[in-house]
Amino acid sequence: MSTIGIICAGDSELQPYLDMLPFKESKKKAMLTFYECEYQTHRLIALYSGVCKVNGALAAQILIDGYQPDFILNGGTCGGLDENVDIFDTIVAERCIYHDVAEDILTDFHPWMKEPWFLSDEKLLRAAERAQVRRPLRFGAVATGEYFLGAGSRRARLLEKYPEVLAVDMETAAIAHACYVNQVPFLAVRTVTDNGTLPGIGAFEANVEQASAISCQVCLEIIAAYSA
Repeated sequence: MSTIGIICAGDSELQPYLDMLPFKESKKKAMLTFYECEYQTHRLIALYSGVCKVNGALAAQILIDGYQPDFILNGGTCGGLDENVDIFDTIVAERCIYHDVAEDILTDFHPWMKEPWFLSDEKLLRAAERAQVRRPLRFGAVATGEYFLGAGSRRARLLEKYPEVLAVDMETAAIAHACYVNQVPFLAVRTVTDNGTLPGIGAFEANVEQASAISCQVCLEIIAAYSA
């Protein structure tokens, strides 16, 4: 039986897993609750980390130390950056980057990366390509930073700096960072709640429940394809 970690940012993003999967037990550590569930032949350890980079990284490190997962999936929601990304599109991150950290921090200092991008696990990406999902998946780049991206100049600056980025969020690169230094395979699967056409917290709040359910279903299908 493999152990798989599932990290979401918020409770609404985690809830579909708890609604769908047989629940065994929960444990608390560092003000986080780790839910042990079953899916097919796998043990899933699911939790919500809280919003922003430090919370995501803390959750990932505690999960890795406590449960030694075979891989970690980051599920939940994101904001569309690319103008062709629609509400409820699901983004599979092939790579991710901090959009608010100087790029040489990661290359000139720990963890001395060759480039500032965190690359997703190839086997998990291939599983995502095989996954039996109802909606087409969008494969591409994701950027992470400490603020919710609405409309205006911040969006324009990010589009100019990272024209290849499909979506943005506040945790993915931090979770990928923790997985990178621990050599744990990682993949982020995020469904869009807001974009340049429909920006802002109001759009997120209106769409988070449905987007979270979509992301959850895609993550479970990726796990099934990974094991096939």
